[in-house]
Amino acid sequence: FDTPAKYTKRVLVSQGSKVYDPCGLVSPVTLTARRLMRECADMEMAWDDKLPKGVSDKLEEWKSDIVHLNDVAVDRCIIPPNTRERELHIFTDASAYAYGACVYVRTVRDDGTIKSQLVISKNRLSPKDQLDKKIPRLELLGCLLGVRLFNYVKKALSNVSWTDTVFWSDSQIALYWIKKDPGK
Repeated sequence: FDTPAKYTKRVLVSQGSKVYDPCGLVSPVTLTARRLMRECADMEMAWDDKLPKGVSDKLEEWKSDIVHLNDVAVDRCIIPPNTRERELHIFTDASAYAYGACVYVRTVRDDGTIKSQLVISKNRLSPKDQLDKKIPRLELLGCLLGVRLFNYVKKALSNVSWTDTVFWSDSQIALYWIKKDPGK
C-alpha cells in the first residue's frame, strides 16, 4: 500500500478495495475499511478533499494492521482423507455496527486427530436505519446470513455426507424468535 501525500475519500476507497477476499477469510479486516468508507460517505465533502484527522488516523492504523495478512496461511484441504466425522458449525453474531456469520468444518480422522477449519465468512455493516435500533434484530439478521452461508456450503460440498450440523448464536432473543410459532 502506498502512502499518499494526503488521505482523501478517493484514496480510502482505493486502499480499501485492494484486499481481495471472496471467501471472507479476513473479513474482520475488510469490515474496518468498509466502515471507514461509510463514515466518509456520510460526510459532505468532495472526493479529493482531505479526510478529517480522526478518519485518516484510523485509515493509517488499518493500513499498519493489514500488512500482517501476509502471515496468514490457509490450508486448502477442507476435509482430510480418512475422516470418520464431518461436522458443519455455523457461528453468528452482531454488534451495533455490523453482523456476520462464519462456517467451520470440524473433522475427526480415524486416528482421532481433530481438525477445525474456517471455510467461509461474511459480514455486513448494519443498515443505516438500524444503527439506533436494538441489537437483537441485527442478531436475527446474522442468523439469516448464517443460514444462507450454510445453504451455500452444503450445495458446494454436496458430495460430502455430514455427521452433524450445529448453529451457534449467543442471542437468546433471536433464538426465541426463530423457534416461535410463526402464526403467533
